[in-house]
Amino acid sequence: MAVSKWKIAKYLFPLIVLIGVGLVSKSWSPQVIVGEASIIQSNQDFKPEKPNDCIEKWQYLFPNDSIISKITEREIWNPDRDVKPFDQNERLLSFLPRNENNILIQGPLMGVFDINGISPAVVDIGGIYGNSGSIRNTPDVQFLVDSKDFSGENLEYGKITNYPNVLNSLSPNEPIELSVHTSSYSYTSELSHMAYLTEACDDLIYYVFNTKTNKQTKDPILIAATLSIKIEFNSFPEVDKKFQNYLPKENCMDCPISLERMKSFGRLEGFDNLYFFSTDDLTSQERLNEPARGLVYMEEGKTPRFIWYHGVDLFGCACL
Repeated sequence: MAVSKWKIAKYLFPLIVLIGVGLVSKSWSPQVIVGEASIIQSNQDFKPEKPNDCIEKWQYLFPNDSIISKITEREIWNPDRDVKPFDQNERLLSFLPRNENNILIQGPLMGVFDINGISPAVVDIGGIYGNSGSIRNTPDVQFLVDSKDFSGENLEYGKITNYPNVLNSLSPNEPIELSVHTSSYSYTSELSHMAYLTEACDDLIYYVFNTKTNKQTKDPILIAATLSIKIEFNSFPEVDKKFQNYLPKENCMDCPISLERMKSFGRLEGFDNLYFFSTDDLTSQERLNEPARGLVYMEEGKTPRFIWYHGVDLFGCACL
């Protein structure tokens, strides 16, 4: 006896629904929900003990965007804070993690460096004509290449090429101003132009500050921000010690970085667990593998985590 298609569908539909519900339940298990939904309850996101595995330690030091968002949300809404934080500091945290589709100077935070005599400048790895002969498609490289001021024919190995008019497309009527911070004070400075340096492994792209708008001091700029944030400038030896004690003693990374040369120079005002760190590249007599700046979350009894990090690879990982 023939069975109609409608009857087959009638009896199969409840079975399909049950199977689908079972698969969804399996995919969204309680472990996954707890691990992703609650920063306070999640042992996956925050472990009071120190991980022993080298790779696991690096993963804890540099969490993914989801975990960074949980950290910043927790800090903003922390009811135990004694001091009402400066409004711009809260806004800063709300913009972290940074949008990787933006160019560096669109913030909210950026490292400032003195590399190859161009100082001070926001610096990143370039790659317009890398080893493959193609463009390394990052927002900063693309921004420069797309500008009318750019000409690839002007690039020469080992030579710095300046582009004085590229930034006009972002702010045609007035210079771009950023809040800049040394290890002891803050002020406002203007960007002057962009520059590009072609090297053997990785090229460097620069957003150069106008030295006329910088304070004449021996205290160099370490970081810049798009917001007028407030920093409690100080050194924190105990925090530095805990940070260094956590770092893996063995090298399990493909490319060396310079975290062992990082020290605190301030704390984000109003937030007891958020410390600004910098490598000593400006005072060191040697060229570091990766000069860097960072904002580190360090809660008592828990592992340090970078919620923002800006390093410049000078080791040459592109050649490996």
